[in-house]
Amino acid sequence: FGFIFFVLSGAALGSTLQIYIFDDFMKFSSVQKTIAHGGTMLATALGSLALAPLVRQFEKKGAVCRVAALSVCSELLLGLLFLTGFLQVDQKAGGFPFAFAVFTLLHSAYWFGNGVLIPAAVSMIADVSELNEIASGFNKHASYAAVLSLCMKVAMAFAGLAAGYGLSWAGFQVGFGAIQTLQSIWRVGVLTFVAGPLVSLAALLLIINYPVNKAFIEARRRESAELQMQTSSDVS
Repeated sequence: FGFIFFVLSGAALGSTLQIYIFDDFMKFSSVQKTIAHGGTMLATALGSLALAPLVRQFEKKGAVCRVAALSVCSELLLGLLFLTGFLQVDQKAGGFPFAFAVFTLLHSAYWFGNGVLIPAAVSMIADVSELNEIASGFNKHASYAAVLSLCMKVAMAFAGLAAGYGLSWAGFQVGFGAIQTLQSIWRVGVLTFVAGPLVSLAALLLIINYPVNKAFIEARRRESAELQMQTSSDVS
């Protein structure tokens, strides 16, 4: 539950601040915003599709650790490139919008990671619920689902609250025709490229010692089946 809380909080914080990055930090045109935002949605969908083969290859823990690292590093790299001024937001290479392409690629990679992490986290809750049933003999799937729903809502609320306070800290001006200072725009970049990934990094740190994999679950199932057979034999 802690893992999914931080995964969703990081994703919600990023999605909340994303429009400010498009409009004020990167100063995208309407076409560029459409391409960049469409790229994030497509990447998220591709991440969901990639989840099953990644789990087959690396198990759930291995898959989420690798993808979370990719997601966090992609967004932090954006911060390193743009917040330091190493790459200018309007930089081109032979007329090609190089900065726009780099941003879209790396930011989409961040959302590819979220596309993997969110459904993976939900499936991990299902695993834990099954293990609890094996250990206790009681089906508490509905209870786990209820706590999961609560956890997701709390994560969304936390992200909205954090984004609001973050924008206030940045000095972001509201209202039609409001003019943002360079400092406030830079701080919004810090919130998006650094704070968001660090929240996701907390999720990665939580899952490092997660012991459950396919072999672990199958071992518990065998133990449960053997115990049931032994109990039946004793009764007979």
